[in-house]
Amino acid sequence: MTGVATPRSLDFLDPRLKPLCDAYLRFAQVPGASIAIVARDRGYHYGYGVKSLSTGGPVTATTAFNVGSCSKAFVSVCVGAFRSHGLQLIPGTWLTLCPVRRDATGLHPAFNL
Repeated sequence: MTGVATPRSLDFLDPRLKPLCDAYLRFAQVPGASIAIVARDRGYHYGYGVKSLSTGGPVTATTAFNVGSCSKAFVSVCVGAFRSHGLQLIPGTWLTLCPVRRDATGLHPAFNL
């Protein structure tokens, strides 16, 4: 496996992004966040605030956050984006893993895209 490129600062993408992120996160009273953007096959990162209120350590490009229930929405968006481009994450299996009632075609009516 090859090395992973270090993400560049958001300033390389657009210098207006950091102040915009700062203003929003301060307004929302977010103690820390990791913002990542991929544009033209290049990664950009901004670590905002602290990763822990108790330790006060800064957020970096390698800080791990627990996404909790947000992962469901993220996966749904990814599946929808892949489907809109005619792709599947794992060909032929994701619907078979979904424990829902299926119609005569084998698909739940809500998934019959």
